[in-house]
Amino acid sequence: MSADRVDAARPPSAPTPGRPGPRPTPSAAAPAPSDDAPAPPVLDGELEARVTAAEALPLKDRAAGYLQLHDSLRDHLEGGDVPRSKAE
Repeated sequence: MSADRVDAARPPSAPTPGRPGPRPTPSAAAPAPSDDAPAPPVLDGELEARVTAAEALPLKDRAAGYLQLHDSLRDHLEGGDVPRSKAE
């Protein structure tokens, strides 16, 4: 900002609200889970039961239950019938 409180014109290549800058490049992929056991299917009518089962776990084990559910959903959405660790 100049002394008269007027912003200097931006160069045409600078990002603006109407024209965002370049998209960020994706970071390195997260390491695959250590066990190669495929995640159980979750979209065969078992989703509600799996969420209920994870919610019923003691607090210290609940995160692991939700992580397994998350991985199952991700595998289904990203790789169909092939677990993520096998698809890469």
